Amino acid sequence: MKRLLRPIRYRGRGVECPCCGGRFRRFVVLPEYAETEHACYRCDSYARHRLVWLYLTRETDLLSAPLRLLHLAPSDPMYAERLRALPNLDYVSADLEDPAAMEHWDITAIPHPDASFDAILCSHVLEHVRDDRRAMAELHRILRPGGWALIQSPVDSARETTYEEPVDDPTAVFGQADHVRFYGRDYPDRLRAAGFEVAVERYVERLSPAERGRYGLDPVEAVHCCTRPAS
Repeated sequence: MKRLLRPIRYRGRGVECPCCGGRFRRFVVLPEYAETEHACYRCDSYARHRLVWLYLTRETDLLSAPLRLLHLAPSDPMYAERLRALPNLDYVSADLEDPAAMEHWDITAIPHPDASFDAILCSHVLEHVRDDRRAMAELHRILRPGGWALIQSPVDSARETTYEEPVDDPTAVFGQADHVRFYGRDYPDRLRAAGFEVAVERYVERLSPAERGRYGLDPVEAVHCCTRPAS
């Protein structure tokens, strides 16, 4: 009941969630990420969800083209349901364990034929995967030539190269028990090594300061738009 009442209690016009359309006095400040991570009272979207949704709806053909879309690790139910409801999409969600996903499999061994999908959404997954290079190769394999994929991972811009040495206490080193690396500035190069063409879109910089504040965006997160060359 508390969650159902939150949108009413905090409704206002200070901020707006593009994922669900909710308007509130402010977003929820998560103590562990107070500087960058503010959640929506209605749909629980994080800053990364809101940035990707804005990019998808303003910069891609997601809303209009007939696309077969693979959505990996659909952690936000309302975000996933909104995608699933789009009439032009043949929507498939997948996760290793999440019962809310439509399919369950390992991203390093995807049980779909080559060139099965027109578009892929993969957000904050690869930092959990031990063999991320194999996972990237699998994503490239199932994407049709000319297709696009948004493959988002947290990137530490202060690091030149990715750090992924085995450690005894992942929580102490990486901040979460199920994280296995810190990506550095070489993250796009790892995606390119899998065969993708990668455009690092500093999309938040193309928005006005008023929009950044209104949508509660992380000012440093980039959109990694990957395409499989048509030939």
